[in-house]
Amino acid sequence: MKPSLLAQVLEKGIPAKRTFLIVGPPGTGKTDIVKQVCKKIDYECEIFHPVISDPTDYKGMPWIFQENGKPRAEFIPFGGLERILEANKPTLAFFDDFGHAPPLVQASIMQPVWERKIDKHKISDQVTFIVASNRREDKAAVSGILEPFKSRAASIIDLEVDTEDWLRWATQNNIPPIMRAFIRWRPNLLFDFQPTSDMKNSPLPRTVANAAYLYQDGYPKEALYDLIQGAAGETFATEFMGFEQLYFQMPSPKKFVKDPKGTKLPEDPAILYALTTVLPRYVNLDNIEVIITIAERLMDPNEFDDGYAHTEFTAFLMKNTEYEKSEFIETREWIEFQSKHQELLLN
Repeated sequence: MKPSLLAQVLEKGIPAKRTFLIVGPPGTGKTDIVKQVCKKIDYECEIFHPVISDPTDYKGMPWIFQENGKPRAEFIPFGGLERILEANKPTLAFFDDFGHAPPLVQASIMQPVWERKIDKHKISDQVTFIVASNRREDKAAVSGILEPFKSRAASIIDLEVDTEDWLRWATQNNIPPIMRAFIRWRPNLLFDFQPTSDMKNSPLPRTVANAAYLYQDGYPKEALYDLIQGAAGETFATEFMGFEQLYFQMPSPKKFVKDPKGTKLPEDPAILYALTTVLPRYVNLDNIEVIITIAERLMDPNEFDDGYAHTEFTAFLMKNTEYEKSEFIETREWIEFQSKHQELLLN
């Protein structure tokens, strides 16, 4: 299931108190999606990390007291446990990295999640539970999940990486245009996870975002390759730095804004990826015709020396414009273009 669809499922499932088990590789956005959905539906999000817990952590603190002259003992919940017991507004209890936890810890969580109580204390009716885990094949120290726990989940959801979802997220989270253009050019390098015990990273949505933020931090040029390699791996760094050289050969987007009909379109596909990613930043509602003109020119084989239409870049330009300037989709020009080229833009 791609991230945007998972978010829609959680928006319905959390208020319905469905306990989902979300499974996927590290760095693919499981935790971020849960947090974003909670914010959208106005739920408190209480995050638990069973991997660093002890079985007794999910019963509370033992407390000895006197009652009618006799010694008694009970468990007193504290911290996050206390908050989900006393929740007086919609709350999500999210158990992250659940599969990393030892079996005894997993077993101790079954009572609060499935019986909705901790010892004799009842969990608030305002609380929903969601569980997330990496997979065993990810070499992330996941030993598995107890069968009785899995079988009680409303559904086990496998989270997959989706390029379009990531690009939409990247636009909203200040990922620099050069990285977005690079992922358009090399979508396989958004997710090329190679689990290893060596001190190396590989491309994942999380590590690609880290590389992007490092790129725009302003480090010395001679340090960039090493930093990006450390963030997302050698192959990623090599290809990205090669793409950077092409990126800066791109004609200024301002030329296309000034003369959208006459400015020569680049021939190199890598530069076209860059142009169709960056151009939307330079337009607004007053000059939306720039986008429409360039989109139409990209579909015209007479615009290119090779005599081929580059319709795929029309689709990229329109998608990137929608991510960057969502207000465009309600304009007359946008609606007319979409209606005229509906089949192209849906593919």
